Amino acid sequence: MSEEIHAQRREPEQPEGVFDLHAAGRDLLEVAGRLSAGRASRTLTPGPGVALKQTLLAIREGQRLGEHRAPDVATIQVLDGTATITTADGRLTLASGEWAVIPDTDHDLVADADVVVLLTVVAADGTPN
Repeated sequence: MSEEIHAQRREPEQPEGVFDLHAAGRDLLEVAGRLSAGRASRTLTPGPGVALKQTLLAIREGQRLGEHRAPDVATIQVLDGTATITTADGRLTLASGEWAVIPDTDHDLVADADVVVLLTVVAADGTPN
């Protein structure tokens, strides 16, 4: 693991043609393993100026995002691994192939095992994120 905390930031981009989420997730897990934060992501968009944003996020086992609030309407789909979302009201554990709405309250996400998730955020007012 390097002393580097996060990967270099890049602008969201629209993939060309078919995009292999599983292959990209494996690549991101590899990158996450080299970073002290233990996570890496890639933001995908269907084009400029749209209200939809999807982020492929890989987190190494035991790492967390830390308490935060989803900016708008958001969902999470676990592509591989297991993660737990914790709020003041309880816990929600998701495994590979499972999907849920992200609570609109403060929450934390921890990787119970190496995990790759697809986060989808749609601006509640329809304006681009």
